[in-house]
Amino acid sequence: MTKKILAVVVAVMMVMALSVSVFAVDVLTDDVKGVAQNAQLTLAIPADMVIENGTVVTLHVKGTADNDMVRFYLTDASDGGRVTDVLEVTVENGAFDVTQDLTVDMTGNIQGTVAPTVVMVKGPDYATPPANLVLETVDISVPGYEAAAPAAEAEAPAAEAEAPAAEAEAPAAEAEAPAAEAEAPAADAEAPAADAPAAPNTGIALAVVPAVIALAAVAVSKKH
Repeated sequence: MTKKILAVVVAVMMVMALSVSVFAVDVLTDDVKGVAQNAQLTLAIPADMVIENGTVVTLHVKGTADNDMVRFYLTDASDGGRVTDVLEVTVENGAFDVTQDLTVDMTGNIQGTVAPTVVMVKGPDYATPPANLVLETVDISVPGYEAAAPAAEAEAPAAEAEAPAAEAEAPAAEAEAPAAEAEAPAADAEAPAADAPAAPNTGIALAVVPAVIALAAVAVSKKH
């Protein structure tokens, strides 16, 4: 049983190792999330998130605004505010909830020539700030980003630690075998009692008495 469990665990780990991990990161800080914004704001992209030319960046944005449109720019301050891609979100009935892939272009075809380090949020155009913009979610992710992986891997030793405990149960189960075998002599001890001559059955003896009397009566009648 233990071998089967270990085989399943190894198979799952192999599948996880071969798959491309993607972990979204909420880039909103406590002073921004749920707070009305009436000026453009800048949200930092995690420094360990590798973004290169052609990288597909997935943005998930959710919130409310008085603007008809809110724009999310992938940019870097050192590049003179030039952008590598822009997510244009249409606000419907004062709210929006959009997830979209953006392909980073650092060839200057759009504007930017360096990897973006921030998400800049503006209103309908580059010069117009947001109006009562309340952000609930700004998630960013790229293929292969595994910032959350260490926490998941930390659980592996705990799972492996359970294996010895499961194996430790085997000796306990085997320890019960001598106890079961110990009962066998007791059963065998009863055998001699079964082989001993059986005691006369009182019921049978009483049943024979009338027959003996009847035979005696017959014998007497013949003599007379």
